[in-house]
Amino acid sequence: MAGSRSYEMTRRSQAADETRRRVVDAARRLFAQRGFHGVSLEEVARTAGVGRKTIYNQFGSKVGLFDALVSAVSESVGISEFVAAALAEREASAALRRFIDGCCEVWAAEHDVIEALIAHSHGDAEARTVVDRANRARREDLGRLVELCGLINGSPPPAGIEATADLLSVLTSFESFDHLRRMGHTNAEASQLLSLAAWRLFETGENPC
Repeated sequence: MAGSRSYEMTRRSQAADETRRRVVDAARRLFAQRGFHGVSLEEVARTAGVGRKTIYNQFGSKVGLFDALVSAVSESVGISEFVAAALAEREASAALRRFIDGCCEVWAAEHDVIEALIAHSHGDAEARTVVDRANRARREDLGRLVELCGLINGSPPPAGIEATADLLSVLTSFESFDHLRRMGHTNAEASQLLSLAAWRLFETGENPC
């Protein structure tokens, strides 16, 4: 009997995970196409093949779905992997370049959905909290990266670890990448320009922005 109950619980858990994945995938497609405000929870539910109540049971609210979508985007593009790879570099310029290349690959791969999420966060305090949390995580990773680069070079950057990491968080943001893309630069060119600016900041302490 215990084995049967365990199997049933596992089966239900797997079914719930699959339902959650379908809802997040549906939201991802719809928000990328029409923005957060242009899509209702009813439409997300219909696209995912579930009831509206299921979405509330799984995510609590539209903001809860927003939060889950931000996490899903982070996982799907391998943010933790490129951060780990950057921190494993043994040359400061290579570490910075790998981190910035990784950020730009994320921004390019998920451009439309990230743009929709950021646009929504500008007018919604709860959504802004979700986006700010993701940005703080990137800033924390940059703090570790700058500290590592300082150790590799034998001294911290001229502007100091905290100020340098703060400025790098601006350079590695979606907004910086998107601005360069709107100016006509390719993804690769945008990444290269941001990497050059980051290295100038790290070497001289001058604000390249």
